[in-house]
Amino acid sequence: MSEFHVIGGKSWEFTGHDSNLKKNKLIKVRIHPKYAKEKFIADVAVAKIKYPLNNKNVGYAQICRSDLSPNDTLIAAGWGFEGGIWDELKRKTFRMMKVSFVGMRDCQKKLGGKLPPNIICAGGYNNQTLCFGDSGGPLLLGLEVCGINTWTFECGNNAKPDVYMDVRYYASFIEETISDMGF
Repeated sequence: MSEFHVIGGKSWEFTGHDSNLKKNKLIKVRIHPKYAKEKFIADVAVAKIKYPLNNKNVGYAQICRSDLSPNDTLIAAGWGFEGGIWDELKRKTFRMMKVSFVGMRDCQKKLGGKLPPNIICAGGYNNQTLCFGDSGGPLLLGLEVCGINTWTFECGNNAKPDVYMDVRYYASFIEETISDMGF
C-alpha cells in the first residue's frame, strides 16, 4: 500500500510531483467486508493517510444524516470523461453537476427492476450524468456526503437516474472504521 498516495485540492488530472512536495502516503484502507461490486453491495471503503489534507482548496464533509426527498438538489462530483468520450489523451478535470434526488420507487420504475436497499438514485439535467472515471466521487447535500458515485445507465443519457451507494446505509461501518483507525 505504501506505493499509493493521496493528492487533494487539485481540479485537473495530476501528472507528476514537484520534487519539493512530500508524498501523502496511504497508510490504511479498509474495504467493507460484504463488498460485491457486481451486485452493488457495500462498494464502500475508508482510507487513512499519513498527513491531514490541509490547504485552501480542501474541505471536509460530514456523513449524511439528512432524509432525502425529491425536492432536494444535490451535487455529484468526479473525474470522469465528459460526454462518455473515452480518450486517455484528453486531460480530465474535476467537474460537478447538480442532480435531483430520485426516490426508490421512481428509480426502480425508471431502471426497470428491483434495487437493493443500500443504494440511492439521483438524476442529472441537460444530458449530464456520471461517466467513466466518476466512480467513488461524492454525492453531496450541502456539507454532507450522502452518496458515493457507482453506476450510470449510459454516459450523457439522463433518461434514467444514476446510482450511488447510500452513505447513511453504511454510516455505522464508516464511523466504526474511522474510530478503529485512530482518526
